[in-house]
Amino acid sequence: YMEEISLSKLAARFYMNPTYLSRIFRKVMGVSYSEYLIRVRIRQALRLLNDTDKRITEIAQETGFHSDNHFCKMFRQVMGVSPLKYRTAAKGE
Repeated sequence: YMEEISLSKLAARFYMNPTYLSRIFRKVMGVSYSEYLIRVRIRQALRLLNDTDKRITEIAQETGFHSDNHFCKMFRQVMGVSPLKYRTAAKGE
């Protein structure tokens, strides 16, 4: 999850057509490949927000987001709050 893992690269690794892999992935997992990858990254970000004092920028990079803005946008979309608000609420401040 920390690296850029495109659907095309994944499909090539398993000698599959990307469109076919995408269809099978959605059928089996119930979400698209990109949605799944974002959720995996957000789960790891939650752990880091709860268990460390790392800056949001560091967490974004460690979880595979190449932009702080993109990380915050995806985090808010999945969790309903910003990473900073989540951390503050989780620590009871």
